[in-house]
Amino acid sequence: MPGRRKFQNMGILRQNKDRDYITVLEREIRTAMIAPTHYEMFVEVLQSAPQPGVRSITAKNVDLDQERISTVADLLSMPSAKWKFINLENKHVQAEGAKTLAKMLHINVALVSINLNGCAIQDEGATAIAEALKSNETLVILRLQENEIKSTGALAIADSLKENNTLAILDLQNNEIDDIGAHAFVHALNGDDDIGNTAMAALALDLNPITIGLEDLEQILKRNRELHMSYQLGEKMLFMDTIENSESKGPWNRAKLMIVGQGKAGKSATVRSLLGESFNEKWDSTIGVNLTQVRSRNNNKGSNSQWDKEDNSVSFASKLAADITVSNIRPEGEVLPGKNLGSRFKQKVQQIRDLESNYQAWKQKKKKKKRVRFDDAPVRVIEDNIPPADPVPEVKKKSGIQEYDSKLLFDVIRNRNALEFTIWDYGGQNIFYTLHHLFLTSYGVYLLVFDMSQVVRYNEIRNVTNTLKFWLNSIQIHAPGAPVLIVGTRLDTIESETQFRDLDELMIPLVERGNFEDVVKNINGRYYFPLDNTTREGISDIQETIERVTREQSFVKQLVKLSWLQCLDTMLESVNPWLSLPDVVSIGEKIAGITSSVEIDDMLALFHELGMVLHFTGTDALNQIVIIQPQWLIDKIGCVIKDPDIHDFPSSVQESGLTEELNTFLESGIISKDLVQHLWRGEQVDFLVDLMRRTLILSDWKFSKEPMFLIPSMIIEESRHDLDALESGKAICLFDFSDGFLPLGVFERLVCLLVQHSSSNDGSKQPQLGRNFSHIYLNKRNGVELLIVQDPVDQVVKLLVSEPEDASLCFNIVIAIIRKINSEAMHNRLNYQLKFSSLESPKIFLDSDQAQLSGLKPWFGAHSGKDSIHNENHIDAETANLNAFMEYLDDL
Repeated sequence: MPGRRKFQNMGILRQNKDRDYITVLEREIRTAMIAPTHYEMFVEVLQSAPQPGVRSITAKNVDLDQERISTVADLLSMPSAKWKFINLENKHVQAEGAKTLAKMLHINVALVSINLNGCAIQDEGATAIAEALKSNETLVILRLQENEIKSTGALAIADSLKENNTLAILDLQNNEIDDIGAHAFVHALNGDDDIGNTAMAALALDLNPITIGLEDLEQILKRNRELHMSYQLGEKMLFMDTIENSESKGPWNRAKLMIVGQGKAGKSATVRSLLGESFNEKWDSTIGVNLTQVRSRNNNKGSNSQWDKEDNSVSFASKLAADITVSNIRPEGEVLPGKNLGSRFKQKVQQIRDLESNYQAWKQKKKKKKRVRFDDAPVRVIEDNIPPADPVPEVKKKSGIQEYDSKLLFDVIRNRNALEFTIWDYGGQNIFYTLHHLFLTSYGVYLLVFDMSQVVRYNEIRNVTNTLKFWLNSIQIHAPGAPVLIVGTRLDTIESETQFRDLDELMIPLVERGNFEDVVKNINGRYYFPLDNTTREGISDIQETIERVTREQSFVKQLVKLSWLQCLDTMLESVNPWLSLPDVVSIGEKIAGITSSVEIDDMLALFHELGMVLHFTGTDALNQIVIIQPQWLIDKIGCVIKDPDIHDFPSSVQESGLTEELNTFLESGIISKDLVQHLWRGEQVDFLVDLMRRTLILSDWKFSKEPMFLIPSMIIEESRHDLDALESGKAICLFDFSDGFLPLGVFERLVCLLVQHSSSNDGSKQPQLGRNFSHIYLNKRNGVELLIVQDPVDQVVKLLVSEPEDASLCFNIVIAIIRKINSEAMHNRLNYQLKFSSLESPKIFLDSDQAQLSGLKPWFGAHSGKDSIHNENHIDAETANLNAFMEYLDDL
């Protein structure tokens, strides 16, 4: 076209290639692009998650008409869309296609670059894209060559640059933009406050009919490029200083997201919906717990969130160091030095230029450090004129911090609003419930999942209510104050508003009468969030609510020492799945200079609450162990504790000749050491047995010749006795939990410790065990026997004795164990009332005070003697380690 002015200002970011993040992005486009050969493949690739290292896709070999462009836009609008770069050059996009792509840009939070060269979008399409740029916060590169864009489109794009603060490269070559459009860009970039848009670093207007000089535009872009470089120098300097400052702190923005509820209710499918993954009806049910690290982020302009699996290639410490750096140098929401800099320009530019002018001095300061060698000790760095301290043991060079990387800073800047979650997807079968005390913590949000079709189609109201009430009570015990979202799956089965009202009539009294104040309402004021996992309908409301309530939690805003995350990164480098506490103390001293045991405890408590490690502190022995691979422990426990009706044991059991041992285990909960070694493949068997023993999941079974263990939660056989007949002629002590809650696992742990105690009494008869019944024999005095019975419906545990002289002793043993369980596994939140009956009137109960005042026999009065139930020696025993506690029971 005649009169077109050649204006070259592209390629200006080729300097300093190793540090400039715009150049890094362009390099990614060139070297990691996938090119499907036909439309069906193109759609399939768009729908799938990109392979590691591949984030670019091109339609070079694909025919795309208007309908197909609309499909592409729809796919890129999905929360699951994670492609960063897309090339639609020379495709039949036109104005209508550009409008659909513009709608996508309002929603998408992943795209960094889009190439629409030669797409004939004209002014109408350019105007639609310009409107999208006002809200989009991720796009950095936009190519619009040869699109028949005139002044109208140019004016719209220029106007969008007054609000957009992320776009850095805009290619408008070979269009029909005239002097009016050129003036508009100068005005938009220069602004009314002498600064305007500072994000735009490259604007290409070659081969447009522009006749005026563009020296002012060139000066503005030069200013912006210099500002970018100043920022980079300042960022590197601040990043390195942040690393070297042991007191550097920043919010970690991390929480634990726990998915609990009914088995087969769709918990794992809900996780897939959160991550934007497709529904898989053949997905296997969860054994134990599955852990997933994810990051959620939204575009700050709307309600659309994107949840991705977390990139584990970058250390936790590096990400926090980058976040602290960015917080110190860029305002919230500013990806590149953008328009938000406006009113602060003079102060900020001077600050950055001061940093730049001091950069060489800063490097010289680093060179002044010298290395001093100590005899038989590794190298450490010290400052001049500072006397050397004792040599530190050698540690790995990485120590949790990576080198300065502008791409890392750029990723942090783009995701300033991100939250990071460790998702714990819990198995829903009852058999796993005894493990709750190991993994339920307060630093997170709970999704309690139930199947709405069980209510509206199958009228299983009582079962659903009991399950929800059980979980709400469990969360109150193990994680009081944690927000709970009740999620109702199978939304597709709800056919009328009447059915919603039926669900409301179930939920309102359940939540309000139960005083479950931490249950969060949805946007419609309901106590549950309807969800269809097949279509993901309802997931956006759930995502937004999770993010909102998570940001309201104080622990998310808590400032975390960078040195703590350096310790965590170093701990996670271990090839072993666990470390001893002395190992962790040594890492803390070497890596972070932590010498305080209190600080180590605080650090581990935070990591445990957030699900990064497992550190149980109920006893001294447990306190000495730090599990750095929680999934490893969960998987190992899940090898032995699982529902055989749903999850098969491996066929190798039969091949190894252990079928009889497996059958015994499934019938009685008694497992041989040979079977344990086989299921755990001989890995850390003694350690795992000891851990399960100390967490009251397993006890030794010394009533056979071969080494055996009892796992009470695996006892499935009901008692063969008539329990009513057993109660006849016996005095009963009732532990009544009906005013509170009897968690699953209390009775199993009571059995566990009673069997352990019986095993330690040489000559004791073998206990008789059932699902809710245990007959325990103790070789004390002339022989002592006690029966304990659980009634899950009435929420009671009964202690039955027939010999008057044994009553107080049996009571003291049982009450000591229950207090131990309450202290170690239930956070001292068990609420129960003691009630007693006599041998003569076993059905008439008196509360503890009444029984004591009346001298109710055999519990009080003549038979109590030294075994009085007022014995208070239990106080120390509650927190003693297992061996000391068992010795305490032996001495009763």
